[in-house]
Order: sequence, then structure tokens, then C-alpha cells
Amino acid sequence: HSLRTECPVFLLDRRRLHESCYVSCDKYTVPQEQSSRKVEGVAASTADRRMPETEGTVPGAGEVFLTLLKLFKNKHSKDLRERQVATVIRLCKIYEEGFFICDLQSLSELISILGEQIDAGEEIFVEPLCEVLRICTKPFIKEIASEEYRNFQSLCDTLRVLGKLLGSPVRNVKLAAGQVLETYAGADGGQPATISYHHQVLANSQIAESVSAGLATTQSEDRQVLLQMLRVFLELSRTKELAIQLHEVGALQYVVEAMLCGFKTEVVSVAIEALWNECELAPGAVTSLAKFRTVEVYRDVLVELLSEGHRLQDKELRNELLLLCSYLADVPESQDFFATTGLLDLLLTHASAIEYDIPDQPVKPFVLTSGSEDFEMKRAMIHVVCLLASSPACMEGAAAHEAFIPALILHLDEQLASHPARRKYSRQHERQLQVQALSALAALVPCCSDRFLQLGGIDIVLEFMTVQSEEALRTSCLHLLLTSAGLHGFQEQMGGRAVAMMLSLVKERELHPYSIRQDAMSLLSKLCHNCPDNAAVVGDLDGVPVLIQGLEWTVEETT
Repeated sequence: HSLRTECPVFLLDRRRLHESCYVSCDKYTVPQEQSSRKVEGVAASTADRRMPETEGTVPGAGEVFLTLLKLFKNKHSKDLRERQVATVIRLCKIYEEGFFICDLQSLSELISILGEQIDAGEEIFVEPLCEVLRICTKPFIKEIASEEYRNFQSLCDTLRVLGKLLGSPVRNVKLAAGQVLETYAGADGGQPATISYHHQVLANSQIAESVSAGLATTQSEDRQVLLQMLRVFLELSRTKELAIQLHEVGALQYVVEAMLCGFKTEVVSVAIEALWNECELAPGAVTSLAKFRTVEVYRDVLVELLSEGHRLQDKELRNELLLLCSYLADVPESQDFFATTGLLDLLLTHASAIEYDIPDQPVKPFVLTSGSEDFEMKRAMIHVVCLLASSPACMEGAAAHEAFIPALILHLDEQLASHPARRKYSRQHERQLQVQALSALAALVPCCSDRFLQLGGIDIVLEFMTVQSEEALRTSCLHLLLTSAGLHGFQEQMGGRAVAMMLSLVKERELHPYSIRQDAMSLLSKLCHNCPDNAAVVGDLDGVPVLIQGLEWTVEETT
């Protein structure tokens, strides 16, 4: 009586529920007086383990775990399935607000036993286990501030047991375990994943192996389970240590295959973000992805996005996929696969779709707008092609493509300033595209110089440089000319016109910064090397004194 008057009213219901776990158990009833003595004795015997009672706690509730575990282990009760299920349900009602950290050892043992029973074919335990896992999605309750840090190993053991459930043959168990791990990995008091204590626990729980096993046993047809597995993967991939572990256990290829579920499903967006994290954080992840199959999957998803993805979120997803392609394009092991899978041709065609209408392409030019998403797609495609410049097979394809290099030159040709493809963009976007076109040509021309000369590229670039006054554009022009000046036939093609322009840049000291004058002198050096005709032009224009004067510089000009 005195005990009940001292407890807060709202605790009485929880205490009665707790006591009922001992007082009544199916058909077996223990006398109330005797049961009260037993409960008090248990509470007293564990007083040194439990903290003083506080509002909202369940006194002696840790003993419920011990009683439940005995039901599974005792030779007289280990086969009483209905009684065991009923007791698990009662346990969940007692711990409705969350499990205590000090009970994690018993909790992990209980989850392990329930999982083993289900694996043995005892489907009666599926619902109780899912109920336990539902409560595990709630934060574990700390009785003292440092308890979570003092029970590091218990947390690791519990998460290790939860991770094993990802490989369960029962769909509901797999989903429930995935939700627990996703919640635990994604919530740590608002702290970023890089300093999350939860991620430190996960890194020491061998959870990466469990996630890989879970993905391996998940059929792509079950989108809900696959999405849950990928969400866990995504949360783990946010920190470097876990990203490395996921890479080392070979889980990345399962994520790649998941991208074939259709871009309109959330599965694809989660998979792309997860792979992005892996490429950024895990050294060697890109190399492990450098396979024919990976490039083939990227191509298939990109074709689907280009032909059917017209929503804003579809275009954003398409550009994120192109970013993944850029990681692979920068790895020599995968560059030739771009050519053999047809992904290179897809990039070349759509990067020049607005400038040249090529039949039988997934996207018609009029579908591509001047919006930022489509503009970024064009730039991303050009960037990927430039990264492939070190692959002879890819450069052979780029040189043979009927529209790509002409499309780049088109944006530099002053005679085509009113072309519909150029009027499609704003002034700012046009300038950005021109700078990128010059940089792309600098990377590609050494590999396809004959095509560039056939298109009159040298004269177009020199004319473009004449009328442009912006430093960024002139610098890009000089970089392209410097890269190509040493190629066969380019000295003669540039000729005296280029020599005169460079001397003018060096002479007009007040109009041009030191970096441009320096590039101009470097280009003059290349133009006159073993070329008497160009050297004669320098003499005819009294260029030697200009060059001598140009060698003088001040510290302020170089900073």
C-alpha cells in the first residue's frame, strides 16, 4: 500500500503490467501475495545493478528479460511456443518507450534466439520479433549521461545481431531490421555522420558484411525490401570508415544492379547517391567499379532517363548519373568500355543534339531546353568526353562522330553568332559554354588534329580571339593554341597571322595581364621553332625588341 502511494499515478499502470508478467502467465497463476514477495526480492537482489528509480522508468524491469530467456532455455518450457510469444508481447508493452541500455546484452540474446527460431521454421515468432524490432527503432534509454559510452561493446553486439537479420528469409523481419539500422545510423542528436558516435559503433559491429549479405539475398522484384537495404547502405556510406568497409566486402556491385529497377522508383536515386558517397570517400571504390557491367548499367539507365525522364527530378537524377560516369571516365581501366558499350556515342550525340539534329536519337533537340538542368547535362557530357581523351578507342570514336567536334567549333565561329543553337542560351551560359568548348578542344585536338584542320578550326579560333576581350576566353584560346602548335601542319596553318597577334599581346603591356603575355611569348616560341617563315615575320615586325621588353616584369604583375 505504501509503495503505491509513493509512486506517481502514471507509473502504477506500468507497474501493474510489469507485475502481471509474473502474476499471470496463460493458465498458470501464482498467488498474489507470493508473487509480490518474489518481485520485491528480485528488485532487492539487483539493486546494485539498477540506478535509483526515476520518473518514467520501470523498477526491476530488467528481470523480465531474464524470465523470458529462461522460458527459451529451460528444458521444461523451451517448447511452450504460445507462452513464449505471449511473454515477448508483454515485454514489448513494458518497454513501449524504448529499451534500456543496461539491458542490451539480454536484448541481443533475445533477438538472436528469436531469429534462430524463425530460421528453424517457427513462423509464430515473426510477429513478436518484428514488435521487438519496432521498439528498437526508438532511442535506447540512458539512466546516466555516459551510459551509452560505457556500454560500447554491448551496443556493438546488439547491432551485430540486428545486422544478421538482414539475411533473414522472412520478408517482414528483413524490413524491420533494416528500419532499425537505418534509424540508428541516421540519428545521433543531429550530429553529422563524420563525427557520429553511432557510426563509430556501427564501424565496429561488422555491419558492412551483413548489409552486403542482405543485398545479395534480396530479389530486385521486391522493391520495398531492396529500397530498405539501400537506405541502410546509404546511411553507412556517409562516413569514410564505413564506406571503405562496404567497398571491401564487395557490396558496390549489388548497388549497381539495383539501378535497373527503373528511374521512377526511389531505388535508383538512393543507389546513385550511395555510389556517389563511395566514389568520394572510399579509395579504390572507383577502380572496383571499373567493369564492363557497370558501364553497361550506366548506359541503360541513362538511355531511359534521356528518353522518358522529362520531370525536374528526372533531369537532376540524370545529371547525378553523369557525375558517376565522370568518376569511371577518369579511370584508365574503364575508359575503353565507354566505346564498346556505346555509352561514348550516346554522350557525343546528346552533347551536340541542339547544334545538329541526328536521326534515331532518344531525345529530340526541341525537348532539350535552355534551363539550368539541360545546360548542366550538356556541360557534364562534354566533361566526361574530355576525361576519355587518353583512350585511343574513345578518341577515334570522337573524331569519327559527325557532330561533336563541329558542335564545339560552332560556338566559337563568329560567322554563326546568330545560329539557333547559340541564341538558345543566355549571355552568361554562352560564355561558360565557349570556355568549356575551348578547354575540350585543347584536350581532344591532339587526338583528332586532322578533323580539326578540315573544319577550319585554327582560323575560327584566331578570329574568335581577335574579337574577344574577356580574359577567361583569351586565356582558353591561348591554351588551345599552345596545345596544338606543336602538331604536324599547325605551325604553317597558324602562320604569320598568329605571330602578329602574339606580338601585339606582348606589346600592349597595359591592356593584358602578365599571364596572357607570358602565354603569348610561349606560343611565339613554338611557332618559330624550326619554322623560318614565322621567324621572318617576327623580324619584319620588329618583334625582337618587343620580346626583350616583354621579358621585364614586376612582382605586382605576378601576384
